[in-house]
Amino acid sequence: MTTDSAEAISVFPGQGRPGQRIGNVLAWSTTPVLVVVPAMLVRAGLVGDGLCLLGLFSLLLGATAVYCVNQGRHARLHEGDLLSARTLTSRRTVDLTRLKKVGRLEASGRGTAADWLVLTDVHGTRIIVDKQLAGGRGTTDDAVREVLKRHSGPPVLVSDRAAGRPSG
Repeated sequence: MTTDSAEAISVFPGQGRPGQRIGNVLAWSTTPVLVVVPAMLVRAGLVGDGLCLLGLFSLLLGATAVYCVNQGRHARLHEGDLLSARTLTSRRTVDLTRLKKVGRLEASGRGTAADWLVLTDVHGTRIIVDKQLAGGRGTTDDAVREVLKRHSGPPVLVSDRAAGRPSG
């Protein structure tokens, strides 16, 4: 366990995993609940057919819920190559020396594109983080690349899109 002296936060590998599990179960159950419950209420004649329209938006709402549960804010690098961030469910910590997967999530629009890294370690802890570390202490990309250069354990699965992400 590492304690960050600046904020007196104790972090450890796999931190936040129970909250992640609960959040993911709730997020993944959003779509079935939004389809099945209105259908049962309409079938029982308790509400009008218009409520079934809610099921049309269930996939979008479910995907948004899954993203929000795993989105890390104010990512910070700690001693021992631990990256922690606050999520909707709890503070999560990923051990960068024991990464299992590195992915990239992009969403483009009319203005600037949103670009995130999806980091998963051997503990199963997953964080979706943006480029900048909290406090302007560099970028997430640089921290991950630095650790991967020294990595000597089992191979890390890095997606082509994550490997091609420009740094800086």
